[in-house]
Amino acid sequence: VILCIIGIIISYDADAAGRKAANRGMDILRAEKCRVRVLHVTDGKDPDEYVKKYGKDAFLALIDGALPFGDYKLESAKQGFDLTRDDDKIRYIRKAADILALMDPVEQELYTAKIASDLGVSADSVMREIPGPAEQTRRPVASVEEEGETEEVTAREKYLIKIVSMDPSYLDKIKENKGILRSALSRKVMNKAYSQYQKSGSTDMDQIIDGLSQGDQTKVIQALSSVVIDKDQIDNVYQDLVIDWRKEELYGKEKSILLSLSLADDSLAGEQVKKFQEELIRVQKEIKDLNQRRR
Repeated sequence: VILCIIGIIISYDADAAGRKAANRGMDILRAEKCRVRVLHVTDGKDPDEYVKKYGKDAFLALIDGALPFGDYKLESAKQGFDLTRDDDKIRYIRKAADILALMDPVEQELYTAKIASDLGVSADSVMREIPGPAEQTRRPVASVEEEGETEEVTAREKYLIKIVSMDPSYLDKIKENKGILRSALSRKVMNKAYSQYQKSGSTDMDQIIDGLSQGDQTKVIQALSSVVIDKDQIDNVYQDLVIDWRKEELYGKEKSILLSLSLADDSLAGEQVKKFQEELIRVQKEIKDLNQRRR
């Protein structure tokens, strides 16, 4: 994440994992009312490598082309669709409608017109697909990726799945910590669990596993069997998982602020540099506080 005067620019690697991380980052920052854009560095390099090879000015030129929330989200949503086919157009419009639902009315109108023009459909037909407030309140814990995706479940996610299998009330806490679920499979499992939990107040992990592909069933079963948690320690384990995840997020922010300061030149006002420095102090203090809690 690169902090800048006009908002926040997220910069991740240009591979699939980088695109997913950028989408997660945008969702978190958008929820905090931040103006956010996404920059994918060319040549498959990360920002540090790019600056070292091409220099600060070349990197700043890339920043000028960073995509805002709506453009990036809608472009990312096109992945896996052949928009020359009518059935894929319909599926894309429905996926895009979920993104439009996150926007304010002016943004909705602008991007609806753009989608309609690009796909050769009426703006009204796109607008009708946008879910209303009642539907939005029933959204799952996290958006599920395409069915064919087969990411590995992380060690942290194995513990979270185990915790939910022991005490489904933690689903509400997981929902509050957007971004803690990284893999498509863990989000799929949590979404199914949350759907059950909303209906009955409980979850049936066996039923959830039965609804997965054979490969995913094996991964979830292995995840559950590989983790042992003392029932009396569930909350302590959960808190430690959240702290470790939050520290990872803060270390990334710290690195980004330091990069922003390293790019600063005489054109950046002293007051703006001071804001970067104050934010860096705040982030480092939060990391220190989390380290003390982890002990």
